[in-house]
This record gives sequence, structure tokens and C-alpha cells, in this order.
Amino acid sequence: MRTLIALLFGALIAAVLWSFVVAPGRGWWMPASVSTYGGDIDKLFNTITVVLAVAFVGTIGGLAWLVWRGTRTTTVRALHTHGNARLEGAWTFVTGGLLLTLALMQLSVWRAIQAERGSGGKPLVRVLAAQFDWRFRYPGVDGMFDTADDFETPYRLVVPVDERVVIELRSRDVIHGFFVPALRLKQDVLPGSALTAWFEAHTPGEYDLICTQLCGSGHYRMAGKVQVVSRADFDAWNERMQREWRTNGQERP
Repeated sequence: MRTLIALLFGALIAAVLWSFVVAPGRGWWMPASVSTYGGDIDKLFNTITVVLAVAFVGTIGGLAWLVWRGTRTTTVRALHTHGNARLEGAWTFVTGGLLLTLALMQLSVWRAIQAERGSGGKPLVRVLAAQFDWRFRYPGVDGMFDTADDFETPYRLVVPVDERVVIELRSRDVIHGFFVPALRLKQDVLPGSALTAWFEAHTPGEYDLICTQLCGSGHYRMAGKVQVVSRADFDAWNERMQREWRTNGQERP
């Protein structure tokens, strides 16, 4: 029985390692990054994943060895111990050192993103989250929000490619989570607060937007799209939306 249990632990390790190897090719991993800071975030993510994989293999492998060796029939009396201060100290020191190293590694990326966020820049769009939809409000020709020429689009955020886009996020009810995996952008949206985030997409396309906070019974429906287009296409779309908003879509161009 002990051999079977040890083999099952070994099979678990093999299955987990296999999943890491095949996950990217089977769509089980994060989508390819299309943002300027996505590569740096991926490096941190992969480093943490490797650390966790090593810890997992070491822990489960050690457990398998203990099951196999510790349940053997023997006439040697068991060693009773109430702890090992050196072993516990080493374990604490190594674990703390790893966590501190990971914390220091992410500081440069965090500071770069926060510095860009704090450098100002007028929001291109206001993101309005509510149970259970996303709405995106664009300023009109005056370039100001909360005026008569603002227009909104539901579920679809359209932005220009290769440009720094600042968004302002607001909630109309509860906490929501604005997450675009391809942009490596995630920001909680808090009621009563106007938070800002930014990104710069370098590849045109359409990317998933999801809510990552359990915001109610319709949470599963709270999804949208981020559409990245050329500057010319964005200007044409913006002009068309403003015209349709002013005429209620009744006037042909």
C-alpha cells in the first residue's frame, strides 16, 4: 500500500509538470501579451511560477519519500522529537528570503507603471461598471466629460493602437474588477471612487474584457471586448458615433 501511495504522489507531480509544459499550446495559459508592459509582467509571473513549481515538487516528493520509507516494517524504535529549532529557523529564513527577493524584483515594474499612471494625461474614456454591464463614455467634440455631447457604448471599448490610453474607472453600485488578460491590465473598480489606469496596445485586434469580482447573480454575464484599431479608424469611428448620438441614429451620413 505504501508503494502505491508513493507512486500516486509521483503521478501527481508528473501530471502537474505535464500541464505546465502543454498548457501554452492548448490555450490553458494567458493569451499573448499585446501591451507595452506585458512582457515585464510575464517575466515576473513566470519566475513566481517556477518558484512555486520547485516548492511543489520538493514538498510532494518529500511526502512521497516519507510515505514510502516511513511505513516500512522495522524493529528500530521511532525517534520522538518535539521540534528542531535549526531546521525551523532554516525553513523560515529560506522562505522569507524567497518572498523578499520576489518583492524586490517586482518593484521596478510596479514603479514604472505607477509613475506613468501618476504622470497625468487626460482620460480617453470613462469606464462605468454596474450590475451587470460595462459602459464606456467618450467625451464629445469639446473633449470634456459630463457635457451634452458625450456618448456611450455598451460592452465594447475602442482605442487606438500604439498610443498611451488613460481610462477612468467608476462603479455605479458594488465592487467590480476590470481585467483584460491580453493587456495584462487588472484594476478593481470601487464605488465612490474615480480610479485611473493606463495601457498601450501594440497589436490591433479584439480582446476579452471580464469582471474579476463576484458582483452578484449575473456576474457571469459581465464581459465585454476591447477593440484596438488604427488612429484613422478610431477617428472615423469616433466621428460616426458622435453623429449617431446627436441624431439618435435617424440621420444617414
